[in-house]
Amino acid sequence: MGGVQYAHEAAPVRFCCAFPSGSTTWTGEISGSPHQCCGQKLGLTPGQLGVLLSAFFWTYSLMQPLAGWLVDRYDVYRLYAAGFALWSVAVAAGGLAGGFGSLLVTRLILGAGESLAYPAYSRMLAGAFPEGRRGFANAMLDAGTKAGPALGTLLGALVISHWGWRPFFFVMGAASLLWLAPWNESGPRAIPCGAGGSRRRSET
Repeated sequence: MGGVQYAHEAAPVRFCCAFPSGSTTWTGEISGSPHQCCGQKLGLTPGQLGVLLSAFFWTYSLMQPLAGWLVDRYDVYRLYAAGFALWSVAVAAGGLAGGFGSLLVTRLILGAGESLAYPAYSRMLAGAFPEGRRGFANAMLDAGTKAGPALGTLLGALVISHWGWRPFFFVMGAASLLWLAPWNESGPRAIPCGAGGSRRRSET
């Protein structure tokens, strides 16, 4: 008799890791705020600040089709980890920036790395949960993406006020990288392609 098995038993546990994961995707938005502070320190013009704040969305939007294509064809968990590492390193590298050009590069890389986030979320959600349970899982993801900016804005202001804008970038980037360890150790290695790429079939 044929049946459908959604991911394996560790998949929900792994997907719960996506709540803190989702909460870190605020980096593209909230990491723009310290640029206003460092802009004053580096003597950036309002026009340059505008470019920096929008640059993230240039690569983020342009890379979305490629990100979707990749997660449909390759191990979404590893791809997500790679994108997560890329945008975390980009955030940390912002603390080393010496001017407009280097800050612009970090913002562009940040957008490219984070472009994998939502395509990967959708694919992992479809593979880890049956249809009747995806609403709550999706709500948890979205809650994470909103809790991140709420907490990050507060903590970011405290860090900047006490230690300056460079430590803010270092701390946020390094803290995000720490999350990769539990992510890589939990759950399945891949969601197989076929049948919408979200199910595993077994015969009993």
